[in-house]
Amino acid sequence: MKENKVSKAPAGIKPSMADRRQYHRAPVMIMEVQGKQSDRVFLAYANDISEGGLSLTTENRLRVGDRFPIELVLPDQKTVVNCTAEVVWNKEIMKGGMISQGVGVRFLDLEAGKKKAIHKMVATEETKRGKK
Repeated sequence: MKENKVSKAPAGIKPSMADRRQYHRAPVMIMEVQGKQSDRVFLAYANDISEGGLSLTTENRLRVGDRFPIELVLPDQKTVVNCTAEVVWNKEIMKGGMISQGVGVRFLDLEAGKKKAIHKMVATEETKRGKK
């Protein structure tokens, strides 16, 4: 499998968020993500995904360092991803008078087969958008 890593910024220049990412990301159609925190199930919606993690929007308050099991179905509607996620960043989002939270999570124990499926999906999206 060809690596799907993002290039780094030159020495001495502060890298942008995209440059700090280890893997390319692909936007996803609204994809429901189910998480479990303190024995409570919560829902979130994925904004984008990579082999390393996802960007979510949720009404739940998640803190950097929080770890929890998640489950999601990839847009192919066949591939179910179950793994442990860790919050690496969060921010408040105000939209239409409602406050929600944007959260970046990384996958901690993603199976190799699921990682490969995400890699393939991201590569397909990049090809569709002409970013290969």
